[in-house]
Amino acid sequence: MAAAISPVYLMLCGLALELLYKAIIVAKGLRVDTNHKLVDFAAQAGLDLSDKEQGLLEILSESVIWAGRYPVAKDFKYMAKLRELKAEHLFDLTPLGKMTIATPNNALNWVSFKELWDRGAELYWQHHSDQ
Repeated sequence: MAAAISPVYLMLCGLALELLYKAIIVAKGLRVDTNHKLVDFAAQAGLDLSDKEQGLLEILSESVIWAGRYPVAKDFKYMAKLRELKAEHLFDLTPLGKMTIATPNNALNWVSFKELWDRGAELYWQHHSDQ
């Protein structure tokens, strides 16, 4: 069950942030694009993101586009991209002799997701109350 839940959880987190960022853009009186690129929406909304946050939003974007809905992508390059993003942003690497151990870092657990959400929600209310 855990294998099925993780992609759907990431997709739903991505959709929630997408709607929040789009709401900020609309509250600012700007036009909203019709894609799922969370990094672009966050920038247009006015959020300053760290490299790590940009990587997490890229994972969530891929999850919205395909990973939360289909077992495999239509093109292998999308699966490879998501695998690389997850390896880079969702695991900490620890050297152990000649090997390297990858340990999950919980970068997209509920607490981490809520931090991304709270920053966006604060920005939304700043712009929403201006109208």
